[in-house]
Amino acid sequence: MNRLALLTVLASLASSAQAAPETYVIDNSQTVANFSLSMLGVSNKAHKFEKASGKVVLDPATQTGSVEVDIDAASVNTGMAMLDEKMQSADFFDAANFPVIRFKSNNLTLNGDQISLTGDLTIKGVTKPVTLSVTRFKCSPISGLQGDTCVANANVTIKRSEFNMGKYRFLAGNDVALNLVIGATPISASKPSTMAPTRFISAARRSARAPRRPTRWPTLRDWWRTRTATTRACSSPSTRFCATMNWNRRGSRSLRFTKPASMR
Repeated sequence: MNRLALLTVLASLASSAQAAPETYVIDNSQTVANFSLSMLGVSNKAHKFEKASGKVVLDPATQTGSVEVDIDAASVNTGMAMLDEKMQSADFFDAANFPVIRFKSNNLTLNGDQISLTGDLTIKGVTKPVTLSVTRFKCSPISGLQGDTCVANANVTIKRSEFNMGKYRFLAGNDVALNLVIGATPISASKPSTMAPTRFISAARRSARAPRRPTRWPTLRDWWRTRTATTRACSSPSTRFCATMNWNRRGSRSLRFTKPASMR
């Protein structure tokens, strides 16, 4: 009887461990955030954001999940530096005061096709409920990555005037189409490695740390210079002087003239 109870507890613990919620981190390299609006009522011009982050939490037990996507407003890229500065200014995204564009939803369902996703969109400090149209949501293993990778495509059309960005409507349309392509990997695959980092030593540091070697092998001449020697020579009696030359250990020489002993 005790064995049966123990097996029941172990089975329940195993099932609860398998049903634990899984957290996926949005990978910026697999994520694309675009927006487009009409210019002068002629054509739609597409632009993009270079940086996006966030997370996706899936709960297999309840077949539900949540999504949080953060977009860096200062990373807007229109292909024109002047237009980028205008988009970052207070007339549009006001990236200096509101650096993050955020979409957050707790209404993700896993039991069937997710054709829509309702959540809150915050732009320039204004939060509005929106419903994203989901054209694809799938989690599957991808070669080279740990665990499953979740991919989702979603889009929505908003009015920029509702988010305090209604200026220059004679140049740009009020309707803005947002398109998100999200790629998220398990948080376990995104953790940094616990292995000690490899130390790379530059050639300059390596040469500085290495003991210096002589540029050439010592010769007999070098040995001769390291000793101290004195050479003295006296001229003929008519010149009446003697020359004395000294060598020290550093190789320098000194010459001194003196009188012969016979003239002292």
